[in-house]
Amino acid sequence: MLLSGEEIKKNLGKDIIIEPFRPSQLNPNSYNLRLSNELLVYDTDTLDMKAQNPVKHLTIPESGLLLEANKLYLGRTVEYTKTDRFVPMLEGRSSVGRLGLFIHVTAGFGDFKLEFDGDIYLYMLVLSTDKIEALTYKYKTLFEQSERLVKISAAVYDKDERALQETGLMIQPEGTGIYIKDANGKLALIGVGVEETDAEGNKKTVIKLTADNIKLEGLVTANGNFKISEDGSIEANNAKIKGYVYSVFKQIEKSDAELLEAGDYLKPAVYKLKTNLYVDASSCEVVLPVTKEYEGARVLIMDSHFIKTRTVYPPTNIRTEDGSPIVSGLFAQSATNRVFRADLLTIDAGCIELILQNIVCEESAKSSFITAYKTFLASNPSDTHLQHVLYKSALLQLFLKSHLLHDLL
Repeated sequence: MLLSGEEIKKNLGKDIIIEPFRPSQLNPNSYNLRLSNELLVYDTDTLDMKAQNPVKHLTIPESGLLLEANKLYLGRTVEYTKTDRFVPMLEGRSSVGRLGLFIHVTAGFGDFKLEFDGDIYLYMLVLSTDKIEALTYKYKTLFEQSERLVKISAAVYDKDERALQETGLMIQPEGTGIYIKDANGKLALIGVGVEETDAEGNKKTVIKLTADNIKLEGLVTANGNFKISEDGSIEANNAKIKGYVYSVFKQIEKSDAELLEAGDYLKPAVYKLKTNLYVDASSCEVVLPVTKEYEGARVLIMDSHFIKTRTVYPPTNIRTEDGSPIVSGLFAQSATNRVFRADLLTIDAGCIELILQNIVCEESAKSSFITAYKTFLASNPSDTHLQHVLYKSALLQLFLKSHLLHDLL
């Protein structure tokens, strides 16, 4: 477990000794140690582990020291450190790592023990052969931690330390966000678990997408009531749509209608509609689907043979797949007493619009009652007074609110 900056500060003078200590060098989860101005370099190309290899002492001037590529430098920290409880770990900063400078070579822990006491020695190797100025402002990896925020980000900077682009992860008690930001501060964000308050004052968690363009790939669903398929089709339950809606109008042969029977010059081709419900079905027979999925669907069927010529074109016929009649321009599934119905619609030229309703035709109330009354008469042929009383009573009970009452009385 890494100690936070606050924990390091709390343990100062007790389990952690850093001399001299500067609050400005304390990070969210580390402390910045400074390099002493004394360096050692080997004065030979051949290094022997059993021998005392000759070294040369270097002093870093105030103006700085130009480090040579492919050369090993030995250094130590300005600060004296001691801990009897924790294991110190030495890591280089990313700002110098990006320059090709190794702060330590295979000695990140420096053989530390819990009783470690003394200076920390650094083994620095410069690998980059590029000029320092060419790399100092390009990339930075940042880690920030406080009581309410953890932020990990990678950024591209210009030579004036201005961020050109930054992307990262932010974690807060209110939610987590993945973001990318350009030099002008324009933000693209995916916020997960962001808490917001609605108009009634209720707090709700949301997923927030913020960008100039949002691209969703694959199948998109919402609570089983909304679906966008990969082919671009949209399915929605209880949708409320306002404004102009463009519907594809196709020749039935080029639509997705199912060909049930092929046609010739003696008989029309028979097609069952699927999702393309606006079709030119001239001289064909159209079968309307009758299922719950199509309830409320609008169907527009056209016979485009408007110009009469010497050639006789057969009409366009329309029927339902289950044989239920079409009522008042509606093909139906449940009970209705409407009398305007047909088993087959025929159009010779023009368009017809049909709407699927969940109704199925039944006998009219008048014919149903008369049939039942005739059955009663047949079973009670002698009691005419009783027949008359029951007839009137039945009428009052069954047709008091019916438009058929006047006709029957």
